[in-house]
Amino acid sequence: MFNRSIFKRNAFNRNMSNSKRGLMQVCCALSGKAASCIAVLAVAALAQSPASGPGWDMIGQNQDNSALAASGVISYSKGSFDSATGMKCEGEVQCPNFQCPKSPTCSGQSSNEFTLQLNTNSFRAARCNNAPSSSCMGEEQFVFTNSQCQTDDFYPHSPSKACVYIEYWLQGYGTRSGCPSPFKLTDKPGYCVVNSTNYTPVPPQVLTNSLLESLQLTGEVAPAQLTLAGEPVKVTGQVTQDKVTLTIGSTSYSALGDNIFPELGSSPNSWTFSEFNIFGDGHGSQAVFNSGTTLLVRTAVNSGTTSAPRCNGSGNTLESNNLSLLGTCSQVGGPSPAIVFPESLASGHQGSTALLYDANDGQADVVGFGSNGNQSMDYPNISFRTSWSSMAAGNFINTSGNPQQVVLYDQTAGQADVVAFESSGKAGPDFQNPGIGTSFDKMVAGYFTGNGREQVLLYNSNTGEADVVGFNTDGTKNLDYKNTNFGNWDTILPGAFLTNGQQEQVFVYNRKAGHAAIVTFDSGGKASPPVLNTGFRTSWDLLVAGHFIGNGRSDRPAGVVLYDRAAGEVEVVGFDTKGGVISYPTNRGFRTTWTQMVAGDFIQDARDQILLYDQNAGDADVVAFDTKGGESLDYTNHGFRTTWTQMFTAPFIGNVGEIGPEQVLLYDGNSGEVDVVGFDKNAPQGKAILDGQNSRYRGSSDIIAVGALVPN
Repeated sequence: MFNRSIFKRNAFNRNMSNSKRGLMQVCCALSGKAASCIAVLAVAALAQSPASGPGWDMIGQNQDNSALAASGVISYSKGSFDSATGMKCEGEVQCPNFQCPKSPTCSGQSSNEFTLQLNTNSFRAARCNNAPSSSCMGEEQFVFTNSQCQTDDFYPHSPSKACVYIEYWLQGYGTRSGCPSPFKLTDKPGYCVVNSTNYTPVPPQVLTNSLLESLQLTGEVAPAQLTLAGEPVKVTGQVTQDKVTLTIGSTSYSALGDNIFPELGSSPNSWTFSEFNIFGDGHGSQAVFNSGTTLLVRTAVNSGTTSAPRCNGSGNTLESNNLSLLGTCSQVGGPSPAIVFPESLASGHQGSTALLYDANDGQADVVGFGSNGNQSMDYPNISFRTSWSSMAAGNFINTSGNPQQVVLYDQTAGQADVVAFESSGKAGPDFQNPGIGTSFDKMVAGYFTGNGREQVLLYNSNTGEADVVGFNTDGTKNLDYKNTNFGNWDTILPGAFLTNGQQEQVFVYNRKAGHAAIVTFDSGGKASPPVLNTGFRTSWDLLVAGHFIGNGRSDRPAGVVLYDRAAGEVEVVGFDTKGGVISYPTNRGFRTTWTQMVAGDFIQDARDQILLYDQNAGDADVVAFDTKGGESLDYTNHGFRTTWTQMFTAPFIGNVGEIGPEQVLLYDGNSGEVDVVGFDKNAPQGKAILDGQNSRYRGSSDIIAVGALVPN
């Protein structure tokens, strides 16, 4: 019953050694995209080696919201679900080496196999006083198992496979020879465990939304002894030993513990936080729910104060579920202090997806986001070649707009492949097109030829050649027009600069010469001779294309915003039907430290705005323009991190609530974090009000492309 593997946590998450249902919490340290979970002991008959942890959202395995008491020591805690909606099935999947399946489904799995757990933090237990190791810690877990009670590890003579009980741990006791009675040595020397002598059978439960809303799990221990004039005072009804209680509606099932840790509710710094949730039923398994499931979790604590507990963003269990924390954790004070937080599995991604490509090992992850900006899908495609030099997303083989594909270009091999993706994000057919020219160092996509599909423009800045490459509906190349005298340009931006229609052109800018032009293409990809606009200044640092001018309805031509860092000036330029420049007044007084700029409709005013990011200050301004290119809004958002290396704009979550229709994806190439930030479309317009933080990606993604790569 004690032949379980033990894993030791490091200092990644508040330096707590955490256990779980007979298993100690894996130590996780972020390493690139995934959490690197290092096993310090082998499971009996199954060798464990360092493994990559999950790279997708879930609860458990070091992630959860726990209630940290505002003051005092917890003597009573209760976990429940304020609401449960959208749940249609629950199944359990095993997680070998504590790596759970990507995008698991509850269909076809063993159903109604789960635990409710209420877990204490690790603490310095009195039973550690004589331990050979000074790192010995105690921990107590109050558990309802719905399927494991009759197994040899628990209570084989139980009349029901479901029961409530308590489990006690001494972690790192420090001896290979044994444990203090009544603990038993596990297969990790120095780690000791014992289950409560008492347990109470419970009828096995069938999970439904209404059942979840009727469940409560409580754990209680003896509180600090009250004294009067130095003498102990007996309080009627006061708990004198630990107890676990499962309540289903109006029916309760309680089991008394063995009071292994009598100091748990009284000694300073003993029980200080409580974790409650629904998890897999033992041995690191995962409880899997259907998409659309949303639970509202409440964890209440009694530590002798009415002040609200704090939301402690850590977990204390090795089992997990496949839901995601939605980022909002409420702290409630009063007679029953508690934290309340939602967790959910979004019904698929909400909008555009991102493809993160790592040239080191050829992995390309398709990542989608839910309405809260948190990752709702992540499919790792692990067989991409490692020599792709650029990517672009677009409608290369269809005209529907959803889903799109990506074109990947290998600069050395001279090959451009079109790759489509399944609804899961898995890469589908790879349409290979060898024979493309080599040494192109820029690639942009656009509707250049007017056939209803997009093409790519491949540009060689050394030779000035620009090839327009198009594709059939099967992804094979049907066009490769070589514009050998395209010219020397520093910036190439696609857009419908001359019309409001589908056919697009490119804006090109030569900084040294101060020249700019609009270049059009015929149906065969041949570029027209550009009409040079020679009056551009030679100090424009950042340039983006977008629909900044016009009335936002019938008149919505594309233009370009240009930023001069040294002068602190911004201009919007438009173009007439022949490509001539339409100038607007210069916007002065901009700071001189903006490092990145992207465009999008962040506040839903029917035109685009720009987002300027100052990497040194950690500021991000949303700037809007009136119909004549004059600045009409400038909202400064402070507190952005100073390590964002790439930014992209797309409707990643769509027009949700007060959030504007497009959001910004920010990528930190050092930590691998990907955030989706949305902005208020109402007053105050431009204020960042959504930040979906996704922190387990690789920090080595070389190329990122965004688009509607999978169906919504």
